[in-house]
Amino acid sequence: AVFGLTLFVFPSQAPPALQAQRLALADALESVGVSVLLMPDGQLQLNVPSDFSFGSDRSEIRAEGRPVLDKVAASLLKPDFVAMRVRVVGHTDSQGGEAHNDALSLARATSVRRHLESRGVAAARLQAIGMGEREPLAPNDKDYGRALNRRIEIYLQAPGAAP
Repeated sequence: AVFGLTLFVFPSQAPPALQAQRLALADALESVGVSVLLMPDGQLQLNVPSDFSFGSDRSEIRAEGRPVLDKVAASLLKPDFVAMRVRVVGHTDSQGGEAHNDALSLARATSVRRHLESRGVAAARLQAIGMGEREPLAPNDKDYGRALNRRIEIYLQAPGAAP
C-alpha cells in the first residue's frame, strides 16, 4: 500500500493462468463481498469485508463473518487453488498501544487461520501474520475509519514462488 492505496497489476499484463485464477476467485467470492486483486508480485489478495469481521479490541470472528470465510475456504479447496500457500494478515485500528495492537492483529489472523483450517484447508498451507495498526486504509479519527482498519487480508501464493 502506498499512501493508503493498494497497487495491483492490471489483469491484461498478468500471465493468462493467473488472470484466470483471479477471475475464478472473484466470481466465486463476489456474492459475499470479497474482492480479489492481482498484486505486482503475482500474489492474489483477497479483501474480506471489514464491516463485520471484528469488533473493537476483539479477535473473535463475528457470526456474520463465518459464512464469508466458509466461502473463502471452499474456494481454497478447489483444484486451481489447493496447492497455493495462504497468508492471513490481520490489521487493527489505532485504539490502544502499539504492542497491544500487534498482538491483537496476530490474534485476528490466527482466528481466521483456525477457521479456514476447521473447514478443511491444510494447516501446512496457512500462515498468520499481525500488522497491528501500521497499514491503515482510512483515518482512525472516526468510527467508520476505525472499522475499515479492523480487517483481514488473505494472500494466495503459488507453490515454489518466493515468499
